[in-house]
This record gives sequence, C-alpha cells and structure tokens, in this order.
Amino acid sequence: MRHAIEATRHVEMEAIDELIGQWQKDRLSPSQVAEKFSKCVLYVTCEPCIMCASTLSFLVKKLKEEKGTSAEE
Repeated sequence: MRHAIEATRHVEMEAIDELIGQWQKDRLSPSQVAEKFSKCVLYVTCEPCIMCASTLSFLVKKLKEEKGTSAEE
C-alpha cells in the first residue's frame, strides 16, 4: 500500500490498487481479474467524490467489455 500522502488519492483507489497488486502477485490473467472484480462490492461511508465516482464508473464499463457484456446491462 502507498504510504505517501496524496490529497487526490482516496481510499476507493487504494482498495482497487491493493486488489490489483495481490492478483498480479497471484499471476492472474486480465480475464481472471475482470471476473474477480465483477464479484466485488465496494462499500463507502459517504458518497464518492466526482473523481472516484468517474473512475469507478469507467472501471465497471471496462470490466463489462472484458467479459463481453453490454455496459448498460
């Protein structure tokens, strides 16, 4: 996990990076990572900032593309 203080680096992004780092250590393929992410649920205690909300929305769309499903489903 990063220990440097970055004002724009919110916990949502830290959680995603932590998962990606672990899955890279486990040598998962991109499709396996997409499958694992599709089963994750991210809980937050307040509404994400616009930057985090945009990133999460983009991630969901990319995961659905990777799995071959429509982003609108």
